[in-house]
Amino acid sequence: MSCFALCGLALELPSGSQPTASPFKANASGLPTARFTATPVSGSVPLQVSFDASGSAGAAAYSWTFGDGATASGVKVSHTYTSAGTFAVSLNVKSVTGAQASASGVITGTNAPPPYQDVVVINQSGLSVTVTPLDFQKGNWNYRVTWTRGPGLSGSLVINGVTYCNQADGTWSVNTGYTLKPASTVKVDYYAVLAGTLKLTASQTFAALPAPVNQGPLPAYTLNWASPEVKISNQNGVSQLLLNGRKVTPVFLGLNAAFVAGGAAPDWSAFDYQLSQAAKYGVPIVQVNLDALSTEYYPDFTDMFFQHMQKYPTAYVIWRINMDELYDVSDPIKAMSLTNGTIADNRQELRDLSSAYLAQRRQTLRTLLTNLNRRYPGKVLGVHINSLVEWFMSPCFTNGSPVSCNTSQPNQIPYFAAYGDDVQTSFCSWLYQKTGSQSCILPTPVERSSTSYGNVFHDVSQKDAEFRAVQFARFLAERTANAVNTLAKEIKDVTQGKAMTSAFYGYTYELTNFNIVVGSGHWGFSTILNSPYLDALVAPHSYVYGRQPGTPMFPHGPMDSPGLYGKLWITEDDTRTVLCIPENNCDAFTASPNTLGTTQQILRRNALTAAMRPGNGLYFFDLPGTGWFGLSNDTPDSDGIWTTIGQSINQVKSIVSGGAGSYSPEIAIFSDDASLAALPMYSDPTTNGVGGNQFTTFQKSILTDAAYQFALIGTPVRHYLLSDLLSDNFPTDKIKLAVLLNAYRIPSNVRQTIRTKLQTASKTLLFQYADGLMADNDVPSPSQIADVTGLPVQRGQGASNLSVQLNYAGLSGTYGNPGFSVNPWFYVDTTGTSGIQTLGTYQSGNAVAFAKKDFGSYSVFYNGAPGLPGAALRAIAQAAGVHLFTAGVGDVVEAFGNTLMVVAASGGTKTITLPAAAKVVQDTGASQIPICSSSCTQFQVTLNTGDVGLFYVTPQ
Repeated sequence: MSCFALCGLALELPSGSQPTASPFKANASGLPTARFTATPVSGSVPLQVSFDASGSAGAAAYSWTFGDGATASGVKVSHTYTSAGTFAVSLNVKSVTGAQASASGVITGTNAPPPYQDVVVINQSGLSVTVTPLDFQKGNWNYRVTWTRGPGLSGSLVINGVTYCNQADGTWSVNTGYTLKPASTVKVDYYAVLAGTLKLTASQTFAALPAPVNQGPLPAYTLNWASPEVKISNQNGVSQLLLNGRKVTPVFLGLNAAFVAGGAAPDWSAFDYQLSQAAKYGVPIVQVNLDALSTEYYPDFTDMFFQHMQKYPTAYVIWRINMDELYDVSDPIKAMSLTNGTIADNRQELRDLSSAYLAQRRQTLRTLLTNLNRRYPGKVLGVHINSLVEWFMSPCFTNGSPVSCNTSQPNQIPYFAAYGDDVQTSFCSWLYQKTGSQSCILPTPVERSSTSYGNVFHDVSQKDAEFRAVQFARFLAERTANAVNTLAKEIKDVTQGKAMTSAFYGYTYELTNFNIVVGSGHWGFSTILNSPYLDALVAPHSYVYGRQPGTPMFPHGPMDSPGLYGKLWITEDDTRTVLCIPENNCDAFTASPNTLGTTQQILRRNALTAAMRPGNGLYFFDLPGTGWFGLSNDTPDSDGIWTTIGQSINQVKSIVSGGAGSYSPEIAIFSDDASLAALPMYSDPTTNGVGGNQFTTFQKSILTDAAYQFALIGTPVRHYLLSDLLSDNFPTDKIKLAVLLNAYRIPSNVRQTIRTKLQTASKTLLFQYADGLMADNDVPSPSQIADVTGLPVQRGQGASNLSVQLNYAGLSGTYGNPGFSVNPWFYVDTTGTSGIQTLGTYQSGNAVAFAKKDFGSYSVFYNGAPGLPGAALRAIAQAAGVHLFTAGVGDVVEAFGNTLMVVAASGGTKTITLPAAAKVVQDTGASQIPICSSSCTQFQVTLNTGDVGLFYVTPQ
């Protein structure tokens, strides 16, 4: 929970929001409360802002400071900011008895864009064209054109596709018939012809100045929120869920209420039975999913829900609302197919994160919270907001429902994206604020998928289209993150900061598996982590990995990042159980367990994995609403599943962090969602791009596959975002091996942090492929790889299949070789540089692909070809001084505090080595078995394939 919610501070809204300061109450009866609104909170200077504190209570005097040295007093005041910057505004109020309260907010002033200038194009042939926009204030885009040709030249002028030929020299006005909306664009082509031969072609794009995005203010609104105050408290490096100051284990049940097809009457039998099991086994929190059909066909759905909740009257509820399905589209939405670039209007299926959408959704949240507060007082913990299929773009939609792509169907949009006026306006405004650029034409799908730096990256130094493609990808991510933040803030405002907010976000790993991560808007994770309005991030465990016994619970993204920011990462456990096999909708997960025993193994593994990661939680989710976690007509299996859930929750409560001998993981794996903007959205072989499936395979080998292989080397790892290094809470002292997976873009501040936090104190760093290729300006250069690694990395000539001959730690064989040529590729130039150990060479040309160098206090490995085998990763960890609990590659280890978990990839006797002498007890769920009653550094245990061995370790 942020200080925003706890200390009575009103912080800045996400970009694009229409803000008002949030209301706050005093902590004790009789004290005044401070509250104010500011209109507007951002804009070009000089910026006049009106402040209104009439919403304060019990105040007799009002004092203002505006953050630029100016002050004022009074209930309503106005202030003009004359310089650009971010200004902290504070209001202090006093009662007649002298009691005080305060509130604060942020005002942002920006420099105004430059005015339009005439455009003059002069060429060697003597052609001169001056184009002056007329009637701009009226919204028309007309021209006065001055046309001068050199001797012997005839010429043509083309404006928006209309050709004006054989015009005499002189000046005339042209009415294009085009209405220019703010931030839209017009293209003007000029060309001259000499003797029938094209002599000159030039183009100029005119863009209207970006207009600010106005979401439309909603009147201030608060409830007398009757439910507990939810806080996320960080203690001993672990984020904890507190309800009115009482710790609650964040392991709960998620149910899909009234999951029906075609408007049939809701079937509550599975809901009711699973709810009764939650009550029996002491699961204190129930999340309930609200489906669109529930409100469309049954307006009294909430009344029905509360009637069923009476079966568990002491349960707390988190309300999960699918906000896209509730959006009433009043205007046609323009969508562009990302696969073929065609525009389709009136797409009712597509939900755009426009200002109108956010204003409507904010009102929906107010209505929902009012109803919940009235019907279920004291028991609503918060709201989980969900939109656009977990806030990213689904491959296809048919009539509002996600389906498998079938491009022959006229009512489907394959890989769609919003390309309407609101997107154009927002992008132009965003681009100007970020870069000062007015070249804000929306990049086409072809431009977003093309490459010019070999066949892997965009190269912004080459052409404007590449720059816009990279920036548009960043814009989509920030647009999505800001939408999440805006709605989360609304929940906080309405509930006086008491309700918990959560949202699906942070799928850096998983979306790479489906080649939609760049176009998804799903990698503004740093913005989300720094939000003062969002308490928890949610994601399922991987659909590609870990759905079978004996494997790790692999995350969708950097699951250890939220704990650094006082937030929770909550895993959605949608494991398909044996109970739903007869159901048709169970075919979604082909790799799911199919026996009660394997289901129990995976449920236990998931709950314990989440518990041993600081800031993590988990909920068991009946995704289709058909009884994945219990059916009344199959009680033997239901009892077996709930016995496992109950035992797992009790085991979770026994995990203790801190204290003597407490263990912390020593490997940090960093992924970087910001680097993904440099990649083409889809591969396009016609523009020298790698083929679609090939490109996905290549990116998986760098990011997801590499991270997964580390989970199998016999020691725990932690998953972070690259920007987490900038956090003061990052556990630098615990890390011995830092692995940078896809850090193609490392800005200067992160480079410096790598030097101060990682390239010191006997640490080891593993860089791979193109880490550091780009810096602040996004221009790729191998010298920037050399700068961050300290090794003389060069770009190879042409393309390479990246097949490498390994020669390290007694290991041999080949790795890499993705099956297609990659350009650019990189090697370590050992010429004239001493101290570099060659560990692997490219099979083609023998250039050094895999190398190590010791730099005194730290060591660096560089691997130019992704795909290092697990045995090599294990050897790197061992060289870094990381403690390895098991012998060899395969078994999964999680360790934290006083607890060790081993997931057996294969059956047999396992030898486990401890980092220090200790006493060990095995927790089987039903009993605790002494393993080492006296001091030992190693012990053996027999496990079957998929078994989850849990051990409590007491240091000696």
